[in-house]
Amino acid sequence: ECKYLWGTCEKDEHCCEHLGCNKKHGWCGWDGTFG
Repeated sequence: ECKYLWGTCEKDEHCCEHLGCNKKHGWCGWDGTFG
């Protein structure tokens, strides 16, 4: 189960596709890959 946008995370693998973990804030955000 992956975390959606703004979901809490500790690393990128916790987030859904096209999302990456913002380690400074501890939530998932867009990682810049849309293709």
